[in-house]
Amino acid sequence: MTRIILPQMTARGRGVIINISSEAGRQPSPFLALYGATKAFMNSLSQAMALEYQSSGVIIQTLTPLLVSSNITKIPPRKFLVKSSDDFVREALDTVGVSNFTSGCFLHSVHSLLLWPLTSNFKFTIPILTFFHSLFRAFRRS
Repeated sequence: MTRIILPQMTARGRGVIINISSEAGRQPSPFLALYGATKAFMNSLSQAMALEYQSSGVIIQTLTPLLVSSNITKIPPRKFLVKSSDDFVREALDTVGVSNFTSGCFLHSVHSLLLWPLTSNFKFTIPILTFFHSLFRAFRRS
């Protein structure tokens, strides 16, 4: 889709492309390896394109959310853990033109900062993923 639309945007000298990735693409994701790898690819591609097209007037942004309530996740929104899709989109759109690489909302940025010291050290990754796996199951039951 980008290959089709991007030339038209650069010809006009304006446009916005928002790629949705995931926090899982920011570090190795055991038990979610393929998912994390595809998100890491999206992060790398989007950041490279943002640099390549920064002088063209086209904004290319990457969003790396954590948990968002949607029909896919089937996780109900929770104030401190899970954003509703409407709230996430509203906040994420406010970041367009401000940052090319962002969690998309304040809550996820804080969670990302708090999780980074733990998830960047692999020995903590398995217990954290185990915790979140049990949390996902509990959300789906409620």
